[in-house]
Amino acid sequence: MVVLGADTKKIRTSDSIKLIEYTYKNYELVNLKELVNEEFEAWRKMNEKRISIYKGVKQTLETILGELKYTKYPVKRDKVDDIWADINFRDYFEAPVEENTKIGNMKIGINTTEIMDVEILVRNKINRKSVMDYFMELMEKYKISYIQHLNFT
Repeated sequence: MVVLGADTKKIRTSDSIKLIEYTYKNYELVNLKELVNEEFEAWRKMNEKRISIYKGVKQTLETILGELKYTKYPVKRDKVDDIWADINFRDYFEAPVEENTKIGNMKIGINTTEIMDVEILVRNKINRKSVMDYFMELMEKYKISYIQHLNFT
């Protein structure tokens, strides 16, 4: 019986060992989860507050990452420095914004090949302002201007 193109178990074992040695010699297991989290945190610090919510009870939102397709990925040793991350997102929403609404995505790739796409999601629901919310805002503005008026006179 011939299996895997080898006549004997000894030859099959030898070929298997060569494949395993080639893999360990030429590939590195990259921790994509760590890379994605670092990129996301850097993006989040710079951009999360730039996303505006029109007519929302809150004017900004909190984001989280969706599920990763891969947490670790084998990469040729000479291509490890060619891993890239690209983030695209919308920066304007009208309330209400539901929890887990997709607002963008992060693409991870090596050279010109995309290997993974991770969604960027809204952490918590943001409700639309009610008439009472607008009234309270007006009262707060009136109170502040009235106090300032008293301080200047």
